[in-house]
Amino acid sequence: FLFIFGTKYSTTELYSPDEYVIFRDIMAMLLIGFGYLMTFLRKYGLGAVGFTMLLTALGMQLSIFMELFVRFMYGSDHHSHLPLPVNLMTIIDSEFFAAALLISYGAVIGRVSPVCLVGIMLFECFFYS
Repeated sequence: FLFIFGTKYSTTELYSPDEYVIFRDIMAMLLIGFGYLMTFLRKYGLGAVGFTMLLTALGMQLSIFMELFVRFMYGSDHHSHLPLPVNLMTIIDSEFFAAALLISYGAVIGRVSPVCLVGIMLFECFFYS
């Protein structure tokens, strides 16, 4: 609901090719790098790729929401009014959160359930923002 009515997407502000290259490279690192890094475990190899994609997708969405919520609540910059701007740099920052989350996932792989992973994601996103 917040993404529909509480955000705006700039049609005049285009991203630079350098920002897109950064976005693309980080996304490749998250999905391919972390996903297939965890496949070295015999029992958890197939689940590791799936959980990596799950945590990346959900974590990026939650990070964008939480960061915009914190900006709105504390008025940390000139974007503290609705609608909140979402641009490529916001998405790149959410990718960095997903990378931190996947590093934490690597420490607990095979020991926690998917529900616990979502709980870790919620807890970590609060402190990352």
